[in-house]
Amino acid sequence: MHLAAEPDPPAAYAGALGGTATSLVDWYQVSAELPGFVGEPTYKGEQLLTWLPAGPLGSLIGPVGIFHAGFNMLSGLPVLDASSETELASRRPAELLLLSKTGEGFASALIELGPYRPILAKTAVLTKGTAVLHVWLVILRVYSRAPL
Repeated sequence: MHLAAEPDPPAAYAGALGGTATSLVDWYQVSAELPGFVGEPTYKGEQLLTWLPAGPLGSLIGPVGIFHAGFNMLSGLPVLDASSETELASRRPAELLLLSKTGEGFASALIELGPYRPILAKTAVLTKGTAVLHVWLVILRVYSRAPL
């Protein structure tokens, strides 16, 4: 069963009560770029999971929400814990999308993924105003059926 690991972050009511929603709009625009960055599946049934650092999602809720958040998400980047390894074995995703505000730990995560024969497919830093999102798309060759 896939339940939320934490409560939803508090709503940003300041934007509705005379504050500014600029940061929220920035994060929305960065999140909207992710499907184009990831691209279309290369075969029917191809799965993608997201992997991000442990802790509250905060402004990362929009970017991971694009890919169904908790259901398709691993936490604890850059270390795969037993739960994440079980999820990888069960779901057998062809791709992992690493996301964070800093990109810290991404290189270590790629090393951690060694048994899955990872290929770093592409990287980007998506920015808009105050929103900065580091993303790496990693192909897991042990699970991918796409020609490489």
